[in-house]
Amino acid sequence: ARLENHYFTNRGFLHSDSYIIDNADKLSGVAGTIVQGRYDMICPPEAAWSLSRAWPRADLQMTPLSGHALSEPRITAALVSAMDQFRETHHLHRI
Repeated sequence: ARLENHYFTNRGFLHSDSYIIDNADKLSGVAGTIVQGRYDMICPPEAAWSLSRAWPRADLQMTPLSGHALSEPRITAALVSAMDQFRETHHLHRI
């Protein structure tokens, strides 16, 4: 909680509230997956949707009946699926 508070107090060390969206073009060569809970009250789904529109290679996975927590089964399943897909796409193997 102390580390999280440090980042919140310093506004994530970003220059503005829209810094990530404003600079999403820098991610144009990077593929990624955004996993977002439909009922997330901490990080509103509109933010994930806006980022997915600004980030050309982003895949937005909106999980129904989910909020913010990793402990929610649908969020966990979507994150595991995204990592499995990443492993298959990039031919990574388990050690």
